Amino acid sequence: MMILRRTAMLGLMWMAALFASAAAAKTQVVVTDAYMYAPLPGRDVAVVYWQLNNGGGEEVTLVDIRIPAQPGWARKAEIHQHLHRDGMMSMQRVESLTMAAKSQTLFESGGYHVMVFGVKNVQVGSQVPVVLLWQDGSQQEVLLDVRRR
Repeated sequence: MMILRRTAMLGLMWMAALFASAAAAKTQVVVTDAYMYAPLPGRDVAVVYWQLNNGGGEEVTLVDIRIPAQPGWARKAEIHQHLHRDGMMSMQRVESLTMAAKSQTLFESGGYHVMVFGVKNVQVGSQVPVVLLWQDGSQQEVLLDVRRR
């Protein structure tokens, strides 16, 4: 009976260590300077910029950005990228974004950015939440400072 308890205890400790390492993997990307320009008057589309810093030892993939149901300040968000082809500039939706280990990705005008659609009831000077969904199943809430363009 004692051996069974020790085996069960060791199994639980091993599982706890496994969950702790999985939780650590979830926090390897740090988001800095996250902000959204408020929509122009009469519009409901906004743009988000930030810097993603992958300080971990493995590559990570951002697969989606969601708007929390509460407070429900927008309908949806998508990752986009400006592309230059044959002297023309176009914007294209990006299905996912993979970051190498120990790398940074800047979301800025003319490059990667997040488009937010159906924006309503946001005030300059406030903050609104988005949730980043990573390929490993982890989620990361980010607060965006709302700025005037």
